[in-house]
Amino acid sequence: MIGHSLRFPRTLLLLAGLSVTGAVLASSDTIPGAEVRPLQADERSLAQLVEDAAITAAIKSKLVWDEAGRPRDIDVDTANGQVVLRGSVEDEATRRLAQQVAEQTAGVRAVDNRLTLVDDRRGAAGQARADAWITTLVRGTLLRTTDLDAHAVTVETRAGVVHLSGRVAHAADRDALAALVRGVRGVQGVDTRRLRIDPALG
Repeated sequence: MIGHSLRFPRTLLLLAGLSVTGAVLASSDTIPGAEVRPLQADERSLAQLVEDAAITAAIKSKLVWDEAGRPRDIDVDTANGQVVLRGSVEDEATRRLAQQVAEQTAGVRAVDNRLTLVDDRRGAAGQARADAWITTLVRGTLLRTTDLDAHAVTVETRAGVVHLSGRVAHAADRDALAALVRGVRGVQGVDTRRLRIDPALG
């Protein structure tokens, strides 16, 4: 009987441990010189997590594209309303713009702007990433909105210009493809000179 009476349910032991831990953390506010442990991401309330996600989405929606329609290399993280901007931008004006956009977003309490300026080599790398992203968008658009064979038309992007090559059945198909690609965000131009007309496909 004695041994049985000392067996407490695990739930009670866990709650007791949490109570002691909470008491220790709360008491650190009143103990001189005590170190207050910063709030970690996984300790945020559900409401705060939702608010932080909304802030991140709002800022990204305003910064993800530049004036020419090219994707920017900017990463946004938000915790407890505190925003951290990371990545690289082409000039100081864009860096200041990102700071301003973040600060003016509802719910933001502070902004830590860690954006750096690209040099020529990093600028070329950024263009390569932008071109790869545009190619992905164009391919996805063609697959979703046309009945083209996935291998009938090849898509390449260089400096924002999309180059289409392969075969289509009619000139009207070529023109329709060009118009469709021009509507993809970020595309600076379309080259269809290597897109051949093959009536046999019709």
